[in-house]
Amino acid sequence: PSPTVRAHAPAALRAPVRSILVPATPAAAPLLTRGLQAMHVSVAAGALLAPAVADGFAAAAWGLFDSCAFTHDRMFEASLAVSCFVAFILFFESIHLVVDPRVYRLDGAAPKRPLRGFTTQWWKTVVPALTYLGSIYVYHELSLGQLLYGPPPA
Repeated sequence: PSPTVRAHAPAALRAPVRSILVPATPAAAPLLTRGLQAMHVSVAAGALLAPAVADGFAAAAWGLFDSCAFTHDRMFEASLAVSCFVAFILFFESIHLVVDPRVYRLDGAAPKRPLRGFTTQWWKTVVPALTYLGSIYVYHELSLGQLLYGPPPA
């Protein structure tokens, strides 16, 4: 931004910008970062250069997934979604245990009450998860899918 805009910005915004790609542990992180980047590039290149092989891998993975009986349960997708939501929130709220979050925050402050949704205020995690699962269960019990979308195709 211009010097005028920068002069009127909050102190956190006037500070030099540090990229989120700068690792918290300089010795180990670049190797891990480069390894993950190489993995992504190689998978994308392999899919572009040999789509039949990539399609075979995808078909094998889908066949393995489809052969598991629990994946055919009507609540599987909702249970998986809730598990992923909760895991993401847990990872997000516990990142301060791995890196110093003050480096990456605009205000430079440490997180306030981290992990409270898993400790002292556990109901803030449990109630939404159970509400979502309950609503999907009611959706299936009342056959709302057929009411909304018609009978399943034969």
